[in-house]
Amino acid sequence: MNIFRIFFKRRDDFFKLNESVLEYPERVNKDIVKYVQQISADEKDFLNSLLKILQRHLNHHSDFWIKNSFTREYNDTDKADLKIFKSFLELMLLDWTTITKEFQRKKVPERVGHVLWFMIYYSFESFDHRFFKDNDFKNYKDAFYNREQVYPEILSDLYKKEKRPSQRALQNLYTLLIANPLSNRVEQLSRENFGSSLINVELDPFNFDENTLRVLIFQKSFMKNLIEFEKAIVKLIDKNY
Repeated sequence: MNIFRIFFKRRDDFFKLNESVLEYPERVNKDIVKYVQQISADEKDFLNSLLKILQRHLNHHSDFWIKNSFTREYNDTDKADLKIFKSFLELMLLDWTTITKEFQRKKVPERVGHVLWFMIYYSFESFDHRFFKDNDFKNYKDAFYNREQVYPEILSDLYKKEKRPSQRALQNLYTLLIANPLSNRVEQLSRENFGSSLINVELDPFNFDENTLRVLIFQKSFMKNLIEFEKAIVKLIDKNY
């Protein structure tokens, strides 16, 4: 199957985050019912609005995969679709880092965070057996825990005025989101330089010019959408808490 044909035909709903967790939790999993019962109607409205922001960010990420020739080249591999969906989940892990930081800032009740986690989890549950095998994480909890340790530092460096840590952070994001999504071998991230990815050595570290161009294309697309996402999250949380 040519996955990019599906992209072009149905971009906006190519992958939908699971809204039914809030509306019909009993249809999703009986374990989620007790968590959903703990939140108020206003909190449900808040989570629905939050999910729309996440979906918009996910759709922007889809655009990046569609519009660039080097990402469309992944279609020539047997695991093209898996890498794209891994990239989608990786974006949600990054977004989760931003959201939980703002939740802590405004002291949003933990029950809201629990339900949000399940909304993301059950959106990707069908890929469980494919995402987590071989050298990948054992499960979703491992992936969330790992990125909660990794992404705060990357995002902090990303906005620094100093050029070197900012560029390395951007390279780290490209590595995790595009080159090696859901990789659990993150010990090399601090050794990366702008234009070369070292995790699993899947990118040729010597092909500097091509890799640099790819990261610059990624930067142009990703940074604008990331900033818009962060502003929308802060605005929504400040409005409700």
